[in-house]
Amino acid sequence: MGVWSAIQQFFRDAKITEYYVKISKEEFQGNLKRASDMCEQARQFVEGADLSEEVKQRNLAKIMAWQRDLQRKISLADPREVARERRRFF
Repeated sequence: MGVWSAIQQFFRDAKITEYYVKISKEEFQGNLKRASDMCEQARQFVEGADLSEEVKQRNLAKIMAWQRDLQRKISLADPREVARERRRFF
């Protein structure tokens, strides 16, 4: 693996980690819809990234499971909470 390749891989990994941190933060703060939207952005990034198929599938599985869990939480959330989040970000 060349130096340039190693540098590119480092920044791709860092970007994926950044998505995980941001999604986790939004979920912790109760911004479930925003966290779910960020899962979609992370999924698109991973699908388009130049990753090995194993790494891509592992990350996609993690993101999709997280997004399903967020969607479940949104469906169970109090409608007032969902409306509060929409007003706050839109």
